[in-house]
Amino acid sequence: MPTEILKRPMEHSILMSFLSQVSSLDKNEFLINYDTLKRAKYNDNELLNSFLEEIRPYYYISKRTYLDEPITYRRFLTIIRQICKYNHIPYRSTLKYEHSKQKVEYYVSNTLIQIEDTDNTHCEKETCGSSDLDDDA
Repeated sequence: MPTEILKRPMEHSILMSFLSQVSSLDKNEFLINYDTLKRAKYNDNELLNSFLEEIRPYYYISKRTYLDEPITYRRFLTIIRQICKYNHIPYRSTLKYEHSKQKVEYYVSNTLIQIEDTDNTHCEKETCGSSDLDDDA
């Protein structure tokens, strides 16, 4: 189903580099919770604002209101979800209950590690030193 929010796919490294700075990595997944937003807003929103400016060209002009102030936790999760959905980045959400209130947390798969692992593919025969040629011939 085409989306009417993002114009074109973005590099996974844009989202992954932002998440690596503000969230914790657990079992190849970035944990996104309220603390993640607080870390992004630390130092006068410097990290958050630079991330939002970097992804702004990917959004249609009419949908850039998602990126405008104020960035609440709910809006922050919406932005992350939109990017993940459009770029086919696996994510999952969980509900946590804290002081009788629901908190949504996202786990976003770190696609950069998977990409790096696939770049190092090689033939097993080459690593073992054997070849396809017969030694008797």
